[in-house]
Amino acid sequence: MSQRERHVASRATISGFLVAALAAPISSATASPPLAPPTPTQRVATPVLIDEARRGGQISRFRADLYLAYALAAPGRLPAAYRSEAPWRGTLPLLRLRERIAKMREGPRRARLKSVIEASSAPTRCDLNNSPANRTTSDHYVVDHPSSIGGGLTIDDYVASLEAAWAKQTTGFGWAAPPLHPDAGSKYHVIVANLSPGLYGFVSPSGTFAGDVGDNPNTPWAEPDAYATCMALNDNYSGFPSLPQDSLDSTTAHEFNHSIQFGYGALSGPNRPDNAFIEGGATWMEDEVFDGADDNYNYLWPDFHRDMGAYDASPYPYWITFRGMTERYGTGVAGGGEQVMQDFWEDVSKETHLGLDAMNHALTNRGTSLAAAYHAYAIAVKFSKTCGGSYVLPYCFEEGGGYVAEAGLPPIAGNGGTIAAVGGSFSGSVRDNYALNWVRLPSASTYGVTLSNTSDAGEMRATIACDTGSALKLTPMPAVVGPAGSTTLSWFAATGCSSVIAVITNEAQTGADPSSSAERAYKIQTTAPGDTTPPSAPSLASLRPFLTTTEVRLRWSPSSDPQSGVAFYRIQRRTAPPNRALGAWQGAGTSNTTSRTIGGLPGYTYCFRVAAVNGAGLRSAFSTARCTALPRNDRSLSASDGWARRSGSGHYLGTFSRTSRFGATLRKHLTAKRLALVATRCPGCGTVKVFLGRRLLKKVSLGATATRKKRVIRIATFSSRRSGRVRIRVVSRKKPVLIEGLGAGAI
Repeated sequence: MSQRERHVASRATISGFLVAALAAPISSATASPPLAPPTPTQRVATPVLIDEARRGGQISRFRADLYLAYALAAPGRLPAAYRSEAPWRGTLPLLRLRERIAKMREGPRRARLKSVIEASSAPTRCDLNNSPANRTTSDHYVVDHPSSIGGGLTIDDYVASLEAAWAKQTTGFGWAAPPLHPDAGSKYHVIVANLSPGLYGFVSPSGTFAGDVGDNPNTPWAEPDAYATCMALNDNYSGFPSLPQDSLDSTTAHEFNHSIQFGYGALSGPNRPDNAFIEGGATWMEDEVFDGADDNYNYLWPDFHRDMGAYDASPYPYWITFRGMTERYGTGVAGGGEQVMQDFWEDVSKETHLGLDAMNHALTNRGTSLAAAYHAYAIAVKFSKTCGGSYVLPYCFEEGGGYVAEAGLPPIAGNGGTIAAVGGSFSGSVRDNYALNWVRLPSASTYGVTLSNTSDAGEMRATIACDTGSALKLTPMPAVVGPAGSTTLSWFAATGCSSVIAVITNEAQTGADPSSSAERAYKIQTTAPGDTTPPSAPSLASLRPFLTTTEVRLRWSPSSDPQSGVAFYRIQRRTAPPNRALGAWQGAGTSNTTSRTIGGLPGYTYCFRVAAVNGAGLRSAFSTARCTALPRNDRSLSASDGWARRSGSGHYLGTFSRTSRFGATLRKHLTAKRLALVATRCPGCGTVKVFLGRRLLKKVSLGATATRKKRVIRIATFSSRRSGRVRIRVVSRKKPVLIEGLGAGAI
């Protein structure tokens, strides 16, 4: 069976396990048919088989717990009917089993369960059980292992994978290391064992070298519920959905992240987040540490109808949600998307924010919000385009093509609906606490779109997304719609769209950790267009090539629109940082008048253009672009002997450099197409020569009949951008020269 065939065969298995094995205990009065041993085509995970038998009345709650304990700690004692090679992960099942045991009354049943998972030889107990001959020590780990390893791997492969997980998550990203027990040599204890078939591994918080440590010494804050843990890994990853090395790598990254979560005191106290953050977050981390393993592809796709407050029953697939909300900040790099997740867990550990509030706070730290990031994710995941060309973050994925090749596109069925023709409508519902719906709209013609919130609660945001085959064209609906409200896009042109999707998200949050989420009804209606004529284009007034302020004042002539009227003007800007070319056009705000002041930075070049938008949502053509540059001030220039740095009112940015020495020089290496000098002119002021490299560009006399500060003196305009050292050399004697700045325009 090929790698892809193994992936496909296992996907239903993993999804089934997620729903059944991690769901909260459920009682059922309906008996199911007698349970048969799993066949190769069943591929149902062991915890699912156990839970189905319990819910079907074939075994008791205690017997189900006992069989799960066997599956985790003593697989040889598990009855054959419940043994399966379907893959599963054990950290949450073990944690929940321990929680149930802790709530049981003292007695034979409780003692029996504890005797299984706390046996000195069990992989669920953190003890050094092997002889020294079967023990390997590395920089951060002490590893108990059998004499032989399956899957074509060696113990050195296991240690290398473990060390890579440690190096990336702690040393590289800066997450706090899990607390270590001194009796284990202050190293993290790992047990490689003959686990149940299909069991990747797990983290355990119990044993001689694990347990409650109170405050984690590796964090600068105090957390009362930190736990030291150990990790159990399967000694044979043959037959797992991915290749053995990829299965091992995904497991070490995943389970080590759980050890960090335990060390943050985030899995054992009242601050514990929903399982989606625990397991979806650890699955997300797999890709951050081992980008090529891609074992998490097997979990695609999640149940999109669920909201972020209710992912618990199937948490693993929601790694894609965290990927969609964080990938724009960078993958696999410190301070990138990982920082969002790190901030989340630190907030939870400190109990400064919890659950959805902690996620929102972590995203706010990066200049966005959970509502905005989730909506962008909802767009990205529907199309799952590979970033490149005009498919840009946050509306694409670095590995989008791989997701689609593995799992196909996310289906609309069950997650929205279709409007086949203009004039049609669709009524659906979307849950509070960040859930999504997709509605397919006509991909031809021109039409209006109205979104109505027909519920008494909910906050619905919508974007009309057009896929042209080379780019996503996004048209946000004018407003977020509250209870009984509506918003209308009067005109949408589907010309050139291969598909059009209305992406609807409900960003109403009812709590940090909501116990339930209500469905909120909506209706989306398409209508034949009214006004189809855009406004006339405004004319943007010219700008001086260089400005001696840190603000750019834009003025333009008014546009006309006799039918719908001009609603506002949209401003766009291109920016060139010092020594760089101009970037792409980006939004720079809107204005309800015919002027706008926009801040700028010294040394930067800016180009602006303006378009009018009418009451029907139609945009005019953009005006001709106007460009300007803001000079650097004198402090950015290197000075030879003889110059005095001064401050004074009225000078450019409040500073200037003064000299009267012949030959005194100011220097700056730069790249520019246009150069200008900012200086003071005055009676008796001296003369300078300006060079680019060895070439004399201009000789400038600064003498004048009256003193004038912040004078812009044009030096040169080139046919294309030039690079080199600019020198401003004084060629007069005993006459004052006051230089305030140097302008270098990119165009």
